[in-house]
Amino acid sequence: MTNRSLDKLAEALIAAAPVFKDGDGNLALAVYRTLAEGKPVSDFDLATATELPIEVVESTLASWPGVFRDENNQIVGFWGLALSETPHVLDIRGVRLYAWCAWDTLFLPSVLGTDIVVQSTDPSSGEGVTLKVSPENVTECSHKEMVVSFLAPDTRFDDNVVMNFCHFVHFFTGPESAGPWLAAHDATFLIELDDAFELGQRWNAARGLTGVAE
Repeated sequence: MTNRSLDKLAEALIAAAPVFKDGDGNLALAVYRTLAEGKPVSDFDLATATELPIEVVESTLASWPGVFRDENNQIVGFWGLALSETPHVLDIRGVRLYAWCAWDTLFLPSVLGTDIVVQSTDPSSGEGVTLKVSPENVTECSHKEMVVSFLAPDTRFDDNVVMNFCHFVHFFTGPESAGPWLAAHDATFLIELDDAFELGQRWNAARGLTGVAE
């Protein structure tokens, strides 16, 4: 992907994303990091973690799309990180979690401040793929020609982001394997693994999740 194409795709992703402003970044980061412990997260948990009034936590979370809760009103999914099973399995400090899509696995390490081991499946061939991703880069991958399918968003992400975007973003062992799948899914295209990682770093920065205090 050329620099110009990468810039254009980054702009589209950033325009579609919720931006966490002022103290919102600390709350968003607390959601991610508390959820990464592998259990549902309550608003009280987040108020304790952030030292924000519970009323502020409740109202802020209610205003954000992409916050998924269980029958007990506890958070079980948040912008790429989930407790519910998906094809993208994460090992985060020995805790088993899931990502909504392949791309999530590339930006979550920077948000969480830790390495993540990823297991996924090429949806075309059914072959398993594995990666190890640090906050700085992809340190290991099972297939040297691995690529990521992508879709450029044309509207803002909302609670339908999983169906409208994530279901089109997968790892493939290589361009040849991805060909038939791309042909069957309009508007999808491939990007290199390193480009997908770079997009994730830009997205984190634009959302206000870079340089947020621990």
